[in-house]
Amino acid sequence: DLFLVSSFYEGYGRTILEALACGLPVISTGVGIAEEAIRERENGFLVSSPDSHAIADALEKAVVAGFHSRQISDSMAHFAFTPDVYLQRLRDACITCQSC
Repeated sequence: DLFLVSSFYEGYGRTILEALACGLPVISTGVGIAEEAIRERENGFLVSSPDSHAIADALEKAVVAGFHSRQISDSMAHFAFTPDVYLQRLRDACITCQSC
């Protein structure tokens, strides 16, 4: 089993964190939190675009890698957000959006 995100855009990508927390390897485009959460060959793979060939290559790599659920869920320890941390990240995102 694995989790695939082939989106062009995700606001935050909470489902990526949920899949990783459940021990599923994730293959994703670089949307939302993906670039921060996915560690190549440790808990998944990033693809540069939702191109079918890139996704197929990543799927093959994931099968060969033989990910272990416990290691994947353990890799999420640094995402243990408290409400204060979550609110600060939300504020930072709002400030970033206002400056665009």
